[in-house]
Amino acid sequence: MLKIREFSKLCKCSVYTLRYYDQIGILKPSIIDTKSGYRFYDEKQLNDYIEIKDFQSIGFSILEIQSFNSKTNNEILQMIDKKVEQLETKLELSIYIKKKYFGGYEK
Repeated sequence: MLKIREFSKLCKCSVYTLRYYDQIGILKPSIIDTKSGYRFYDEKQLNDYIEIKDFQSIGFSILEIQSFNSKTNNEILQMIDKKVEQLETKLELSIYIKKKYFGGYEK
């Protein structure tokens, strides 16, 4: 078991972030000491943290990720598909704007 500070260093995030994730229910500590209030994390929870960061990297907000707890895998997959469509549309628009303003100009 890792104390919250040790786990935050492993995740390369702040203790504040982990406390917030605990508060909203997307990454709960394995154990909270009832006397001290210290939060302890299992090293295996690093995968959960990485999953959160992966979803954020494709544009999901923390609140959207939080909503995954009440959804089926199929519903989450549909949300991912929609996010991918949005990203593809944004990429196509970016390419169009680049060509519109700079044509075939290369650095």
